[in-house]
Amino acid sequence: MDCFVRSLLGHMLPAYTIRLATHGRYLSKPRFHIHLDGDVEATDKTSPPAVPTMSLPDPPRSWGPYTPPNYLPGINIPIPTRQSDILENLGPSYGAVSFDNSGSVDLSVELQDLRPGEPFTTEPDAFVLLCEAEKAPQAFDGTWLATVEGHDEPYRGALSIPVSEDVCDVTDRLDRYLYRYFEET
Repeated sequence: MDCFVRSLLGHMLPAYTIRLATHGRYLSKPRFHIHLDGDVEATDKTSPPAVPTMSLPDPPRSWGPYTPPNYLPGINIPIPTRQSDILENLGPSYGAVSFDNSGSVDLSVELQDLRPGEPFTTEPDAFVLLCEAEKAPQAFDGTWLATVEGHDEPYRGALSIPVSEDVCDVTDRLDRYLYRYFEET
């Protein structure tokens, strides 16, 4: 699926959240992995995407000596200039949903802890699930796996996410969005 269309669908369609709970056990540093089978993919819930435009390539650089940007020798990574730049990239982002589209969807959530009676719910606009109408099942079936610090065996289970019987044809929405965009510019 085209990146622009995926971004637009991520803006238009309702998002999913994940709610995690434990019954009776304190779990330290649980990591949850959810696999959904079938022709489904995930995308971020986004703000309205910018409509792609055609533009000419940048002109060539001026003739003369070239001064490279501030990179480490042999590594193409900019050198951080502030302490906060370094600290932002360290450690996991607890509670954030990450996903991998590989013909199906693999979702991951890592938490600092999960306490009995205090369920954790991901951000309200964590991600959107996409599927072509012709391939839409009645439910996305999947499995979940949780690994927990201090537990030798992972916890496992099955899950099913019902799919609405109403097919959401986004063609009209896409037309209206593009029409509004080009009217404003």
